[in-house]
Amino acid sequence: MKRDIDLIRSILLEMEKRDPSSPNPQITIDNYDFDTVQFHLKLLIEQNFIEGRINKYANGKIACFPLNLTWQGYDFLDAARDNSVWNKAKSTIAEKTTSVSFEVFKSVLVQIAKELIFPK
Repeated sequence: MKRDIDLIRSILLEMEKRDPSSPNPQITIDNYDFDTVQFHLKLLIEQNFIEGRINKYANGKIACFPLNLTWQGYDFLDAARDNSVWNKAKSTIAEKTTSVSFEVFKSVLVQIAKELIFPK
């Protein structure tokens, strides 16, 4: 499955909105099926953007139980929150290449945010 940066952002935004004491830790995102969301939650938990638990089953399925955003998750979300920064980062990258690493994407987000705060 291909990593979907828009879904990652949507998951982090949803995580920020939710009550951490909620009895239902599941996250649903409009226009994405359960398995796709679970795959991306797994990536976010593995990369320490979200605290949570990953259950792996014999049939190959996974079930993720996200709990909270981590410091790293909040940092990325703060860079990605503004729609104009987000869209400009995506279009800037699309002008140059078809894909970049997550770290490069995050660097572009941060650079665009800095340019908004400190125009040249």
